[in-house]
Amino acid sequence: MPITWQIMNRALIFSASALLALTAFGTGACSSSSSNGGGTGDDASASSSSGGSSGSSGGSSGGSSGGSSGGSSGGSSGGSSGGSSGSSGSSSGGDGGTLACPPATGMGSYSPVTYVPATRGTNECASTDITAFINACVASASTQATCTAWFAANVAGQAADGGGAGTTCGNCIAPANNNGGIWNDPNGYFAPNFAGCIQLTDSTNGSTCAAAFNQANGCDGFYCDQCTSTADYNSCSNAATACTTYNTASNTDCAADLSADAGTAVCFPSETSGASDQSADFTYIINLICGTGQ
Repeated sequence: MPITWQIMNRALIFSASALLALTAFGTGACSSSSSNGGGTGDDASASSSSGGSSGSSGGSSGGSSGGSSGGSSGGSSGGSSGGSSGSSGSSSGGDGGTLACPPATGMGSYSPVTYVPATRGTNECASTDITAFINACVASASTQATCTAWFAANVAGQAADGGGAGTTCGNCIAPANNNGGIWNDPNGYFAPNFAGCIQLTDSTNGSTCAAAFNQANGCDGFYCDQCTSTADYNSCSNAATACTTYNTASNTDCAADLSADAGTAVCFPSETSGASDQSADFTYIINLICGTGQ
């Protein structure tokens, strides 16, 4: 299954579906025509329901990364840091009739995702392995072809390599149970596993925030992944109605974890530095979950 990549929520997200070329934030990206169409999104508008200050979250990231996926790229805002904007409109699309990118319609209703806790890495990936993934799928020089090739060589069950076993590192980054270095949303987009990072770096409240965070981002992505710009994604999220409950819960449960001075701020280095892509986020989180465990 081909891997496509795009920027979402001010972050890279990937999808393994048919490809549609687009450019966002000055970086070449491809959006997938997953059930929602694929596009760029920024779940995390300040008004979003989950809005924390770090804003870098995984957004709609989805799928099962190699297979179906890729990203919160996930996204920045939405996900982890910014929570999911209150997006997701009901299947009928909420109040988005005048928007350039209204909530998707005709695709049923969002089904809540189950949060699978992440575990700290035990050197499944060497630093060179993580760099290889970043270069193939995240860095500005990466392409659809390089990312597809990485998944084919490293993740179990990829059609491109005849369903091979993959590698220890690849199967940790993109595991079937969606608790690896990347996290997949319901439409097949993936981003850094911000929720997993929050869970592992906050022993008190991290698990509660992580589950709420992924629900909000999963719901927003389900209805708004098709948007091809950050502004359109935020507008779609804010106009939708079906995700209000999830976004409210994320705002409440993640209030402490998404503040600028929270210990979990280490999960959003790209947001802190103002980087144009999420290479630093992917690197930190993959090392936490699949590398040295930080």
